[in-house]
Amino acid sequence: MLNDWKDNLRIFYANLTWFYVASIMISCLAIALVSWGNSLFKINRDIHEDDTDDRELSTESTEHSFQTQYKLARQKLTEQPLTPEQRSKEREAETQQLTAILKLLQQQSDTFQVSSMHQLEDQLKLYRK
Repeated sequence: MLNDWKDNLRIFYANLTWFYVASIMISCLAIALVSWGNSLFKINRDIHEDDTDDRELSTESTEHSFQTQYKLARQKLTEQPLTPEQRSKEREAETQQLTAILKLLQQQSDTFQVSSMHQLEDQLKLYRK
């Protein structure tokens, strides 16, 4: 049994190539770096959480992931500011849509408990930035 194991080990060592050895070493190095980085990140996160327990974060960017921050920044760059005429048209369209929505909600008052435009606008504020 022991001789079979030794024979298999000799065959394994005889068939090793430099590419295989290098790929194993790189894989082990990558695993070590990731675990080391995660432990550092956890330590920094714990320290950061201790610092921010007493105060609330004031910026939105710290609450989002990097991908979300990138998409928000890209969206801000692509958005062009509206002219005053376009803003007024947007407001008119919004009020028309809100009145239509309010009429539908009032028709189904047994399901939806919205009775005035003020209540509808208060609920919409929850979903707007």
